[in-house]
Amino acid sequence: MDDRSQFVEKHEAGYTLLEMILSLTLFLTLAALTPLMFSVIFSTSLKSLYYQEISLFFEQADKEIQGSINAETRWSRLYLIQPDG
Repeated sequence: MDDRSQFVEKHEAGYTLLEMILSLTLFLTLAALTPLMFSVIFSTSLKSLYYQEISLFFEQADKEIQGSINAETRWSRLYLIQPDG
């Protein structure tokens, strides 16, 4: 009986082959899917996003310039005076 209890305790302390195969399968699956997730997240190219931001900036600046009634410079800054103050 003493030999059997030592045998059970000895094998409970380590990993089994099945646990090792399952953990390796899980790791390889995550490693294979990681590049796919990054390609989906970063699918928009930074160059097109950069051009969109520039276009939006100039559109907003154009609207503010056209809507202003006066422009003046103070302390090396350009101030556009809007009709609502």
